[in-house]
Amino acid sequence: MRATITKIDTLKRGNGAIFQRVYFKTESGQFAVTDLCPTFRNFTRWRPLLQIGTEVDNLLVVRTESLPPNVRNASKLIHIDADSRVVGVPQPKRAKQFVFPFFKK
Repeated sequence: MRATITKIDTLKRGNGAIFQRVYFKTESGQFAVTDLCPTFRNFTRWRPLLQIGTEVDNLLVVRTESLPPNVRNASKLIHIDADSRVVGVPQPKRAKQFVFPFFKK
C-alpha cells in the first residue's frame, strides 16, 4: 500500500513503552496509523522517512477498525504494521523556472 505521512505525534508513553504515532492518508483517501518505538530495530527503516508530506510504499495492513458514525467521513481506520519494509517514493524533480533579469527586484 502507498500512503503519504500527514502528521507525526511527539513521543508518548503507554503500556510500558515510549512510542511515536504516525498518521497517513492512503492513495484511496482512507486514513491509517502506526506506532513506532525508537528503541525497536524497525525504527531505523522509518527514521529517514519521518517527515510530513513524505510518500511511502510497501506498507502492510495489520487490521482495520470501524470509526464511530459521529466522526466526519467515517470509514475504517487502517493500522499499518510497523515492521513493514517501508520505502520512500521519490518525488519528480521540477526544472528550475527561469526568471528574466529585468523581473528581479
